[in-house]
Amino acid sequence: MDYTEVIVDQRFHRHLIGKNGANINRIKEQYKVSVRIPQDSERSGLVRIEGEPQGVQLARRELLEMVQRMENERTKDLLVEQKLHRSIIGQKGEKIKEVRDKFPEVIINFPDPSQKSDVVQLRGPKNEVEKCGKFLQKIIADLIENSFSLSVPIFKQFHKNIIGKGGANIKKIREETNTKIDLPTENSNSEMIVITGKKSNCEASRERILSIQRELVRGRYGQRQPPGRWSQIHFLSFVFYLPPKKQTILRHLGVICRGHTVMENREKS
Repeated sequence: MDYTEVIVDQRFHRHLIGKNGANINRIKEQYKVSVRIPQDSERSGLVRIEGEPQGVQLARRELLEMVQRMENERTKDLLVEQKLHRSIIGQKGEKIKEVRDKFPEVIINFPDPSQKSDVVQLRGPKNEVEKCGKFLQKIIADLIENSFSLSVPIFKQFHKNIIGKGGANIKKIREETNTKIDLPTENSNSEMIVITGKKSNCEASRERILSIQRELVRGRYGQRQPPGRWSQIHFLSFVFYLPPKKQTILRHLGVICRGHTVMENREKS
């Protein structure tokens, strides 16, 4: 019989033991040794291993390797808005799987949605945790940059024109501006089209959509001033002239222009 003693920081004792003693029991069985880890109340770091000489040395080596890994282990908390967690994880977890495959030694824990927590925890070897943290922060920065959103009020009757035949118009705008464009459903009363992406791309997409509306409005109401007493309408950067008796048109224009600026000026011929 032989024995050896090693000093192990008390904070690592429970990790050596493992859940329900899984780690220490495996070592005992594998190397046919007995291992005594002091109780917390003893305030001692002295771990004693007894058994056949070869088993004692092998068990000692494995315990020290476990301690070395734990000494090099680090836990890091990343503050990430909970609304971004699903985007980082991806559909069916495919995006976070790529990160875990890239950093296999790092354990990445997301809080349960019910916890309403922004803390994403990384645990593993110090260097790998640092690399993984920087990698995730870049992903988060890209998500934030691409999550800018703005709403564009577009006349409901023009939505089909924005979409285009077979979705051709909206597809082209989405692809050329690299934005996500959501239109309300047909049975919705909303006129708002929501654009999401990088700010500059969203603004470019908005201008493309508004230009379609301007062309449609111009074609419907005209933009040339006829002779006589007419009402001058300033709308969507255009000037429209309507005859004084066409009050139904003015009322209609007022109704369909919710959320837009419409100014009427009376002019004498």
